[in-house]
Amino acid sequence: MNIEIYYFSGTGNSLYIAKIISEKLQGKLIPIPSLMNKSVIESEADVMGIVFPVYFAANATGIPFLVKRFVKKLEGLDSKYIFSVCSSNNMPCKTIGNLSKMIEFNKGKLSSGFNINMCNKKLSDDMKQKFYNLLKIKKMDAENKNYYSIEKTKDKIDYIVEIVKNKKEIKLETQSMFGKIMFLPFLFLFKLVFLIRYRKLSKKSTFNFSKLVQFSDKSFKSNKECNSCGICEKICPVDNIKIIHGEPKWLHKCESCYACYQWCPKEAIYGDIVRYNEKYHHPNIDVSELIY
Repeated sequence: MNIEIYYFSGTGNSLYIAKIISEKLQGKLIPIPSLMNKSVIESEADVMGIVFPVYFAANATGIPFLVKRFVKKLEGLDSKYIFSVCSSNNMPCKTIGNLSKMIEFNKGKLSSGFNINMCNKKLSDDMKQKFYNLLKIKKMDAENKNYYSIEKTKDKIDYIVEIVKNKKEIKLETQSMFGKIMFLPFLFLFKLVFLIRYRKLSKKSTFNFSKLVQFSDKSFKSNKECNSCGICEKICPVDNIKIIHGEPKWLHKCESCYACYQWCPKEAIYGDIVRYNEKYHHPNIDVSELIY
């Protein structure tokens, strides 16, 4: 089989998944940002994989804006076996289902779609508590039993590889209709909370959420620890950062991947935009692998 695996990653989680799948299937690994200057993207592979993180806070569909733009450019999908893997922090919701609809619109079919929980338990609990604080909820829910484990991730990847190797069409790992109905009130609450938050960050009043996200980088700052190394500029998937007079400047086309914040070697980047985020990147991924 001729296999191509397209990926987008900020912390390195999705790249880690894509790398192992690529190695096991002997596929070609292709970073999505490297293709975005093309007006049309057409793969010659028999099998296509799309690997990306769930961005539910910044995007109600769960699909990063960059990945949505990538999928819209895809052509010639009708004869391909397409699979997708999303990496999430406990809450993938209907991300895979939304991706399936986008692929169908482009006359393709998502034959298999998976979620891998890359949750670091301590980070998850800390982030949940911060979110509850944002909503002024004092007590956290019951302790989440899921936790990040490299071995657990590898087990799931082995399962995915077997499905793809045999080109099986299986039920997509996405939210059921019952789950959608049950989650609907929370979805409305999340949208409202994040609309207010991103309006504050971007200092804009528009209802266009993608615009709010792009301009939310206005709240990024760098402190005196910055040594002008340029890693933030190089690692940004959409060329949104330039080093000017020795300091990073954000250009208002942010993807909300926070790669600049996560990978800064001096921890010099901060701001309200990452107020509820802990610094984290995948322990088995080097920063050089994310510089396209």
